[in-house]
Amino acid sequence: MIETVSGHRPNLAVKLEGNDIGLVNWARKMKERNTEMEMLDVNIPREEGLKEESVREYVHIACMCTGELQKDRPEMPE
Repeated sequence: MIETVSGHRPNLAVKLEGNDIGLVNWARKMKERNTEMEMLDVNIPREEGLKEESVREYVHIACMCTGELQKDRPEMPE
């Protein structure tokens, strides 16, 4: 999900404040800073139908799905 929204490959580091970090950690930091819209792949059109609230929810779910412990990840029915 993070790859889809950001357009970044999971095996390549992402720059944040001059440092290389992994994709999941980058996404979590962007979420913490409420900068989810800045994560969007440049190829995703910024149209009227694209709602910031929806992007935030998508990133929230994506970050939950990457929890290190199974108990921290949502179950499929959720």
